[in-house]
Amino acid sequence: MIQDKEPINARNALAEIKRLERRVKLGGQGTGWLWFAMGAAIAAFGVLAPPVTTGWPANAAAAAIPVLGLITLFFAARQRVVSQVYGRLKLPITWIFCGLVAADVMFRLWTQPDRLTVWVVILGVLPALPAWYGAWRVWRS
Repeated sequence: MIQDKEPINARNALAEIKRLERRVKLGGQGTGWLWFAMGAAIAAFGVLAPPVTTGWPANAAAAAIPVLGLITLFFAARQRVVSQVYGRLKLPITWIFCGLVAADVMFRLWTQPDRLTVWVVILGVLPALPAWYGAWRVWRS
């Protein structure tokens, strides 16, 4: 790190700029991990949610969403740097995610599945896809 008392030359300035760019890029990629974790949690909840399963898998799936939600709120409040890709994708991914979760809930209310079927798995994992896409785009940037 360059001190205020050091004379600055072009080489030191360039090294400091590269160090700061690397630090900002790594800080912005934390949102990708957040979206990936949210996608994994909603997929697990969608597939393992009661009444499809019972016992500890149902309890773990039911507890994962609020716990991950609290962790997400804490992380989002502490996030100082976000990537430009995150800024562009935040609202579209949120709306698509909410729409797919609503479709899954409507399917469950309409059909009331009592066992694991292909449609329960597909509609349970479907809301995770926008979150995973957003994570992939943030990591790539």
